[in-house]
Amino acid sequence: MTDNLSFINSHWFWQIVIIILAIWLVFIWKERTKIGKRSFYVNCTVAFIALLSLALLALKPTTKNLNKSFKAVILTNGFNDIQLDSLKKVYKKMTVYNYKENQTLIPKEEKPETVFVLGNGLQYYDLWQLDSINTIYIGGSTLKGISQFKYNIENTVGNDAKFSGQYLQPAKGYKLLLADPTGRALDSIILTNNYVQDFQLTTNLKVKGEFVYQLIEKDSLDNIINQEPLPLIVQERELLNVLIVNASPSFETKYLKNYLAESGYKILVRSRLTKDRYKYEYFNMDSKPRISFTQESLKFYDLVIIDVLSLNSLSNSAKNTLETSIKEDGLGIFIQPGANIYNSHNNWYSFNFTSDNQNTTSLGISTKSSISKYPFVFKNHISIEPVLSDNSNILSAYKRFEIGRIGTSVLQNTFELQLKGDHQLYKQVWSKIIESISKKDIPSVKWNSNSQIAYQNEPFNFKLRTIEANPIITTQGYQIPMKRDINIESLWEGITYPKKIGWNTINIKQDSTNTFKYFVTDNTHWQSVKTFNTIKTNKKYFEANNWSGIKTNTLYKPIHPLWFFVIFIICIGYLWLEPKL
Repeated sequence: MTDNLSFINSHWFWQIVIIILAIWLVFIWKERTKIGKRSFYVNCTVAFIALLSLALLALKPTTKNLNKSFKAVILTNGFNDIQLDSLKKVYKKMTVYNYKENQTLIPKEEKPETVFVLGNGLQYYDLWQLDSINTIYIGGSTLKGISQFKYNIENTVGNDAKFSGQYLQPAKGYKLLLADPTGRALDSIILTNNYVQDFQLTTNLKVKGEFVYQLIEKDSLDNIINQEPLPLIVQERELLNVLIVNASPSFETKYLKNYLAESGYKILVRSRLTKDRYKYEYFNMDSKPRISFTQESLKFYDLVIIDVLSLNSLSNSAKNTLETSIKEDGLGIFIQPGANIYNSHNNWYSFNFTSDNQNTTSLGISTKSSISKYPFVFKNHISIEPVLSDNSNILSAYKRFEIGRIGTSVLQNTFELQLKGDHQLYKQVWSKIIESISKKDIPSVKWNSNSQIAYQNEPFNFKLRTIEANPIITTQGYQIPMKRDINIESLWEGITYPKKIGWNTINIKQDSTNTFKYFVTDNTHWQSVKTFNTIKTNKKYFEANNWSGIKTNTLYKPIHPLWFFVIFIICIGYLWLEPKL
């Protein structure tokens, strides 16, 4: 309203003004018989004051708090005493607040001009409390330990589980070990004295189940420094039905079909020998069907592996059927790479490539074996999803065709890995390609969470997609309130505060068989990773808030409503008594 006066209920201002004026005009009309007399003007003035007091009771006016502005500092975990002393020397009367999670940071009656945040920072759910205050995030002591760590909590029997991360300021001679649930070491790495060291630990998964592996940090004398849990859900490999179609027999297909057959997949291979003559091979199949490119027959297969010559030689009817099976039935197609695929740009199955003049790759893995490739990589585009990468280069990818997928790669003669004896890498490459591109079941409920691990008594966010109109979600015997996405009706989000350490489940009442499993640990674990993420979140949050310009930190103090009530009673009392006097 003015620089010194404001209203809490300012959004009602004009409605109240109109109502008050209307009532006052009615009062003037009622007093019209006294026009010209002194009492008319006095009564109208008193009535106006009474109505004005009533309006102010509803609008709740506030005035500027003229108290002297001050600066404050919030101390969080990891703050540096030297930084605090330096601030106190500059700002003699600085107010100091100690941060406590999920509690009020600054009392309501106080509003500092500027706040300095020292240490690792605030938890993400407390950052909103500083939205209206000019805030400077300074940070704290230098972080040491594991700063980043990632792996897939869900995996499949026969695959390699990879645990990769980054260690800040490692001590020379220290080492990281990957241990199974029994404590047996599976893989290890020795740390150097570099400022930053990337690391990766790997193990092959042989049994399905829910396990808790361990990441153990030891010093040079083999004393355990830290031990962090690594929950892992290992599922049985789904055996797929695969159709392989080749324009001619090849070593690539020979080794691929043998690997798939040994893994238990049902395989049908058709290789053209001469014009109109084909060789058929069957693995793990009871019957011996012939290949017919009809939508009904293609429903049997989860994945079709085909070379470009065979794909181009299909009749128009067969090509249309193949496209329909991908779009409507979710069929996966893997196009075996060949020189001619990198020059085709106008076909429905085309990808965009760029030349890199490299004929080998190691997939970014520390291995003795390199893999041959064509001198191309995929152009990074929003429409493609990477499967295999070498640093920043995409070597294998797929794109979605409605509910199905089409993929290919730039790798060449991967069978050479088998000849070199690197069976594990060969298996790793093809299992990743096949699992990524093959037909997917469409579940009625799909769960997701950005967190690998939940912490006891701390918020754990999760999402789910479901066709249920009002899903009822429960855990540990109580119901979790859910929030629907404003744009996607099938997407829901919830928050729970787990109390039990170990494996926990979240259930949907409409489908008791569909559960979401997650692991809960106490907040003493993964402290360095949590600290790194907290620092990163605070830096990003306060930098983003600074873009909006300097905030106004003016504090307004409400005028006590008793004053307006007393004036209203006095005025109404006068108007009631005046005719009787």
